[in-house]
Amino acid sequence: MGQPIPTNAAGSPTRWLVVFDRRAATWWADLVAFGRRKHVRCFRWVKECDCALFFDCQFSGTFIHVLCEDEAIQLMGEWMADADVLQIEVAPSHSGPRRQRLLAPSPLLCTTSVARLLGLPCALRPDALYRQCLRHGATIVQVAHGADNIDHQRSRA
Repeated sequence: MGQPIPTNAAGSPTRWLVVFDRRAATWWADLVAFGRRKHVRCFRWVKECDCALFFDCQFSGTFIHVLCEDEAIQLMGEWMADADVLQIEVAPSHSGPRRQRLLAPSPLLCTTSVARLLGLPCALRPDALYRQCLRHGATIVQVAHGADNIDHQRSRA
């Protein structure tokens, strides 16, 4: 049997690559997700088991994929094509026991699902989650080809 996957105290992997798509899957999703970024999902490579873990929440459901070698590399390439990519560590407050929230539950959207996975406050739009990730220490891995750099310039200021 292989090595255990490194996790934080809550049992979650600690470092993720967060992918912000610039294109929506459908025309109506493009209308709903106004802004530069239309969808967000994340993945991480787990070297201990030589595979990748993918997390993608869509209108049709939430998908978790565990892929190895060529299949993992292929899906990473598909996800990262024409996308902004950030690397982020799970928020330290997420590593301990979860405290009860007094607010109403957030809607099941790609943004709220990824924010919860990362231990960040929920955001309703991918652009807002992108800026929130940068504020919480994310580093820029890739900027979509031909994208303006407004948010990236702000993050360096």
